[in-house]
Amino acid sequence: MFAFVIPALLGTSILTGYILTNHTLSPLTDVNDPLLNSLSVTAPRAVEVLHLGFGFHVEHTSFPR
Repeated sequence: MFAFVIPALLGTSILTGYILTNHTLSPLTDVNDPLLNSLSVTAPRAVEVLHLGFGFHVEHTSFPR
């Protein structure tokens, strides 16, 4: 329980929070354009390094590789 279930639930909730901030903070548009419907989230440099730059959603959509 403490070795797998609780860390998995905690990690999933943090990841879901990142996904929600990347997709739900920008205004709704009539066109389904990922560049208009998402945004990048900035965090302190140490957090961005630890989270592997996950907040750069627009850049990920534009340049997936």
